[in-house]
Amino acid sequence: MAERWLRLNETEDVFISLEEVARQIVRTNENFDAWKWGTIALISATSSALVANLSGTTNVGALEKQNAKDALAALQHDSQHVMTDPFLADPLGMLKLAQRPKENRKERAGSPIQVDDEWVGSFKTLVRFRNGFMHFKPMSWSIEVSDFPTHFLNVLGIVEATFGDGWSYRHMKPRRYEELLKLSCDLRNKLVHLYEIT
Repeated sequence: MAERWLRLNETEDVFISLEEVARQIVRTNENFDAWKWGTIALISATSSALVANLSGTTNVGALEKQNAKDALAALQHDSQHVMTDPFLADPLGMLKLAQRPKENRKERAGSPIQVDDEWVGSFKTLVRFRNGFMHFKPMSWSIEVSDFPTHFLNVLGIVEATFGDGWSYRHMKPRRYEELLKLSCDLRNKLVHLYEIT
């Protein structure tokens, strides 16, 4: 059998993860389990968008604090430090970093994003559920999902806040970037239409 390769980077993951969210959203009216898969995909898209926004030419902007320091030390000329495997900051930590002014970041990268408190609250809620879904404990769950459409719209707003800064999606082909913008707009409209969100 011929070898097959999955090729991804942070911006392509934003795209394919939002595609998965869109697939799951149409299932949510009849299959509440689709919220699980939609949540996992949306947090993946958001984390990848934050990585794209935070990562500069040394790719340390989205890393956990000590890991970023170690990587920068290893990149210094004649350094005796060994480059360690990259370890991302947690999603909420990346969101805080992405809101910082450029001069307070680990490296120059995308523009600081503007998000409101409601978006942050929705992100915290969905990250908590994503963590539970991914690291399943032996327990039964009963999850109230009636607020999920609003949470999804708010978190989609965080992804959209990374669009248009001229940096985060600089390596994405223009046509693919246009497809990403359309996908995000269509997903937003689908959520609003299906759940009559004003």
